[in-house]
Amino acid sequence: MKSNTNYKIIFFLFVVLPLNIFAQFQYKKIDRSFLPALDKKTEIRKIKSTLFTNAKDLTDYLPKDFSKRGDVNYTKYLQKGIDDNKKIILPDFPVMIDFGGLRLSSNSYVLFQENSKLLLQPNKEELYGMLYIEGVENVNVYFANLVGDRDKHQGDKGEWGMGFFIRNSKNVKIYNPTITNMWGDGIYIGNLNKPSEKIEINYAVIDNNRRNGISIVAGENILVKNSLIANTNGTIPQSGIDIEPNNTSDYINNISLDNIITYNNADSGLIFALDNLQGNQLDRVKIDVNNFVDYFSNKGIDFYVDRGYNKYIKPLKGTINIKNIKLFNNKNPIRNSYSAKSNMEVYFQNINIDNKKINTNNLDIFVQKIKNGEEQTLK
Repeated sequence: MKSNTNYKIIFFLFVVLPLNIFAQFQYKKIDRSFLPALDKKTEIRKIKSTLFTNAKDLTDYLPKDFSKRGDVNYTKYLQKGIDDNKKIILPDFPVMIDFGGLRLSSNSYVLFQENSKLLLQPNKEELYGMLYIEGVENVNVYFANLVGDRDKHQGDKGEWGMGFFIRNSKNVKIYNPTITNMWGDGIYIGNLNKPSEKIEINYAVIDNNRRNGISIVAGENILVKNSLIANTNGTIPQSGIDIEPNNTSDYINNISLDNIITYNNADSGLIFALDNLQGNQLDRVKIDVNNFVDYFSNKGIDFYVDRGYNKYIKPLKGTINIKNIKLFNNKNPIRNSYSAKSNMEVYFQNINIDNKKINTNNLDIFVQKIKNGEEQTLK
């Protein structure tokens, strides 16, 4: 009888409570002033006339009498064009693709035009990627516009439907993507036998995805800058950016977040969850956060530095530098959630919460509680 009671308690905590939280989420329209200050039409024309003068327009690969309404699956036609050419231009109208997605190759350039858009065909898959960048290098994608199927998804399982699925790749640049309505993450950066390296995401707009805006699972020299991640909601972690390795073969080194706005994410603007690196002997944890702003997320910044999953292994080591932070209207502006003791060095500089600068003494106390694994909210 006792074990049955425990089971009911667990069910309540992990199933009933999240459902209540999700039901309370209110989508907030993004204020236009938060969007990257770009004249997209002019930029597309400029890049098209310089980098894509000899590129192939994939409209030529579509069948006769093709639809411009995004209601016909043209995955195989687009993939043929990608396989045949290193420089490609997407059709200047919406195109539907299926859950198999499109796979980009090494040394490739991809341009989305002003009206280009990839729409995901509704499916019941637990995992998908719309654009796969796996095991390749030297890939450049401009102005991607990806729309997932979260509103018409045909199943209720899984949380791994991604916009960009980047694994074991090197020298990747993604410029001014718009990514919405994924079953999982807007962008996933991770490990496929080898972590990714030298990934740059610039001027991204990522909105209303179900699990995370951006997941950084494994990588070195990862730069995310000048970007907006908003309204992440649906299944935990529900974070704008989640830095969370899967296992000790991952590593997190030289991760830079610069000039980022997170807005109204159901759980957190930014999460550090480094537990699964425990036991990694590389000692490579290095994360820098500069000019980070959050509005309306439940937690602005959340630490789960080391929850002690492998509690007999040495505590984690590494450095997290956080400076020039502004947080507004958060229930828990900066939160250290349950953790084990840690050897992580965390440095704060110039932290403002609701237009109030946090004094150095309070920051020092909070850092010590991170090292001690004590729960605390900094307000």
